[in-house]
Amino acid sequence: MADIDKVIWDIERCICHVPDACRDCSHNWHDATNDCMEKLLADALELLKEQKAVKVQYTAMGGLRYGACPQCDARIDNLVNPKACGFCGQELKWE
Repeated sequence: MADIDKVIWDIERCICHVPDACRDCSHNWHDATNDCMEKLLADALELLKEQKAVKVQYTAMGGLRYGACPQCDARIDNLVNPKACGFCGQELKWE
């Protein structure tokens, strides 16, 4: 799994217009193919996909609906229809 802090830092290195900033980038391995940008974009894409809202399967019990966060499995009560898990921050969609 990609480290979000490293990806942010590396993107900042790419767009800062400072000469030789690539040396500080963890994706720049100075190899013959120099495909660091492809590696950086793949990690950024992985992180973006993780942030997509996911549907919560819910159970109705006694007139209340609740479900479990698909990311951290925390119980989520749907009394206020939360848009994100209060424990891990995963964005949620209720069916």
